[in-house]
Amino acid sequence: QTPAHLIPLWVGTDTIELFEIFVDKKVLKLRTEAGVSVFERFMTWSETACGGRPFEPMLKIMQELKQGLLVRTISSTSSRHKSDSAAVLRDVAYSTLEAKGGAPVHVWEPLIRQAKTYVVVLSMPNCMPWTLQKPYLDMLASAVVKKFDGKVFALTTAARFLGQGITPLAQFLADLKELIDELPL
Repeated sequence: QTPAHLIPLWVGTDTIELFEIFVDKKVLKLRTEAGVSVFERFMTWSETACGGRPFEPMLKIMQELKQGLLVRTISSTSSRHKSDSAAVLRDVAYSTLEAKGGAPVHVWEPLIRQAKTYVVVLSMPNCMPWTLQKPYLDMLASAVVKKFDGKVFALTTAARFLGQGITPLAQFLADLKELIDELPL
């Protein structure tokens, strides 16, 4: 582990300043025991840091770094699960939709058949980074698609509805229902 893995993820200039102090190109590829690189941690966070929306200043830095580095992006799986995930996703289409407000919705569906079953998964990227969730959702979605002709939607924006923890439950549920109603079920 490196100090870059411990930089607090605050929306503001403090995080950017600490990033600039502790991170260089060599550090970006270093991984935690869980298999998450410094690059993946900051890229994933910067994409959803503002209540499910991007923290633009940090996202811009990460996109510039991405241009100059040969690193995996969040659309890939962790090295520990890469081969498993590639085998699991055979005959399964994966894509990302954009919901109202720019919220990403991850979708797994059959390549050939029409979906008969729909599953909606609520993902909380502020509790566990997407890079850690995706390999397991790949496995879950693959099983649902293959065994039940299913279509799986992962809503990674559930955290945006909670705001800063002050959104009343009734409002959270109403906003969540609105998002689910937008899905092509």
